[in-house]
Amino acid sequence: MRFLWLLLAVLLGSGSSVFAQLFPAMPGQNLVGGGLGFTYLVNEQGEAEPYLLLTLRPELSFGKLGVGIATDLRINIETRQIRKEDWDSFEDFLAAIRYVRYSQKYSRGLYARYGALDAARLGYGQQVYLYKNELGLDIRKRGLALDYDGGFAGFESLWSNFAQAEVFGGRVFVRPLHRMTMPVIRNLTLGITVSGDLNTNVSYVNETVPGAPFALEEVDSVQVGVKKGALVIAGFDLGLPLLKSSLLTVTPYFEWAKIIDYGAGAATGILAASSLPGIGQIDARLEFRAMGDRYLPSYFNAFYEVDRIRIDTTVVVNGEEVTLYNTKRNQLAAARGQNGWYGSLSGFLFNFVQVEGSYQRLLDAPNSGWLHIGAGLIPNGNTSVFARAAFDRWNIGSETELFRIQDEDAMLSAEVGYKPMPFVWVSMLYQQTFQPIRQDGRVVGYKKQERFEPRVQLMITF
Repeated sequence: MRFLWLLLAVLLGSGSSVFAQLFPAMPGQNLVGGGLGFTYLVNEQGEAEPYLLLTLRPELSFGKLGVGIATDLRINIETRQIRKEDWDSFEDFLAAIRYVRYSQKYSRGLYARYGALDAARLGYGQQVYLYKNELGLDIRKRGLALDYDGGFAGFESLWSNFAQAEVFGGRVFVRPLHRMTMPVIRNLTLGITVSGDLNTNVSYVNETVPGAPFALEEVDSVQVGVKKGALVIAGFDLGLPLLKSSLLTVTPYFEWAKIIDYGAGAATGILAASSLPGIGQIDARLEFRAMGDRYLPSYFNAFYEVDRIRIDTTVVVNGEEVTLYNTKRNQLAAARGQNGWYGSLSGFLFNFVQVEGSYQRLLDAPNSGWLHIGAGLIPNGNTSVFARAAFDRWNIGSETELFRIQDEDAMLSAEVGYKPMPFVWVSMLYQQTFQPIRQDGRVVGYKKQERFEPRVQLMITF
């Protein structure tokens, strides 16, 4: 019987939010996808639990308005039980609406998006850079991004979670010389940004030994974390596109930020974007960072949700094990002034090949490296294969640790597939995500979770 379930799942396939990222509906296009599938989720004992997966994923576009629905129902093949972690919170029901958007990001006028936030940023990224509000199947959140660019002035904003108060941010900007006829100086942009986190977990620090792990409750001879309230960052930026044409844009910029009650830091850099007819688009960025004591750059980044609070270690007190925790705010309290660099390069070539990579490090600070690499063969109307892979490794102590894939501070996903017939895609997905650890109903850390999915997906556009 188990073999028949497996055969049915592999033949009829599966859908996932990852598939929707590979095959997004283009503006003005409607897309309908879904089906049956098979998912392996690796549990705490290292065993792969098999699930039958039923999905429905329409993406509909009505002019500037777009809507995406994402429903996943996983049924354990051995127990015939629905996986309760998929539907055990208010956030899970909100997540059924994957997104509702108006217009496109970085377009003139109003842009709005409700749903999963991926690679969110404010300004040049000194406070919020590539932030994600969800990192796994069991901690799905729905937030809001709202922007407006009126030419002379505008704003950017984000709210990470409608279910409770967490990460927020806003930036207002002005181009004071916008109405001048001078071609360069009229593009000067000045911005002010405020961001922060209202989540209770963000407030814990070890006041006695900043940076050292702590307990959440009173324990003999163990330091207890002290609540410090919300964390707030404020700063300003300026940028001036020196060259702005259809082929090449070059923008030097400067950004400064202060973490309230902590330290300050600044960054200066240059952005370059090139669009080559018949080839594609290439973007590059190089940035120098000068950090004061008790300051961390790009505080709200792609893995902030994991670093906000995490289980550090366990100790034995009076014959019993006690769990010790750490928070990003506690690491902030121990940070010492450093200089560092950040560089990135990305491109979309020949309407088919996508590549990206970045690396950042503070020069003498331990565990400050972060590597991101990704590549993909993105399907279009003329191709019948696709492949993609992405790897992140953060909190890197030395460059010998760059490719330790199984570490808790690493995340890998990969997928390959082909199209044997119109509208049908066959693929295999491997993905590392994070599963929340809960205590008294709240998230107090994350642990790695592996996922395998063979799939045959039907996708129809109209």
